[in-house]
Amino acid sequence: MRNINDWVYNGEGGIDDNFKKNNGLWTETNSQTYWDQLECVPPIRMKGNAFMVGEPYTFNVYAAFVNIGDRYFGANRNIKTFDPGVYRQEIRKQFSIED
Repeated sequence: MRNINDWVYNGEGGIDDNFKKNNGLWTETNSQTYWDQLECVPPIRMKGNAFMVGEPYTFNVYAAFVNIGDRYFGANRNIKTFDPGVYRQEIRKQFSIED
């Protein structure tokens, strides 16, 4: 099981690992990482408690972060399909989070 205090991009089950495996999974992280990513450079997309940031992983693919309640998640997603509502549904399903 991945520790949410590990750097969100690296290691088994991290954002980069999930992207390379093309499994569409989200990685749980902590509030410190969420806020660090939000404040490091201006987000390229932002709506509510979701944003995309950083340099593209590949063409049009950026790190996306979402806050749901007191939990935080990240994944690489295509900027052309930025949709926090869809992200929240994916996360709720993957992590069995009730509304």
